[in-house]
Amino acid sequence: MYNTHNKGDTVPHFIIWQALIWTRFTLVSPFLFLLTMITLYTLGFRDWVLFFDTLFVMMGLTIVVWWFWVVYTIASIAYMIEKSSGRLRDVLTDIQSMKEEIQSFDNPLKK
Repeated sequence: MYNTHNKGDTVPHFIIWQALIWTRFTLVSPFLFLLTMITLYTLGFRDWVLFFDTLFVMMGLTIVVWWFWVVYTIASIAYMIEKSSGRLRDVLTDIQSMKEEIQSFDNPLKK
């Protein structure tokens, strides 16, 4: 789930892909709403309360799905940061051990 990006990428492909889907959805959703309203009007449902209820249901579904996507994306980013910080701790440990080895050599210039 989380390992879907190439080494060297700053942002994983799945996050970019999901952001593109949301961008396209924001472009398409007004047309979907209009198509739904035209369909309801054509079928004989000409009540304004129904139009507003449909609008609120569509907005509510969008908000709920978007919220779960945001939580999932934040969890993915937190996982990547934790994984990277573990690697950085390993590098820091290696550098400290190299520093200790270098300092353990007898320096002839100090004499």
